[in-house]
Amino acid sequence: MFDGSLCSVESCLECTESPPTPLCIGVRNKFENYYYDDCSIYSGSMLTYCDSDTDMITNNYAQEVCSECGECVDPLIANTSPPTSG
Repeated sequence: MFDGSLCSVESCLECTESPPTPLCIGVRNKFENYYYDDCSIYSGSMLTYCDSDTDMITNNYAQEVCSECGECVDPLIANTSPPTSG
């Protein structure tokens, strides 16, 4: 029976719930891969590049920054760059 605690498959065959999806890291609206693409390209056949494309500045993988990849979820508070004063 699942008791709500975290566990691994190796140590707990009774767990029926998967662990929660982690929050995305980095600043998604600043993500640019080697080809200057942003997070919006990751759908369909482009999903195969989520684990190899990295941001040119931070070196974070697309799957860590872009919720489109399905490996993380956007935080409730937008993970975008702050506004600049003008």
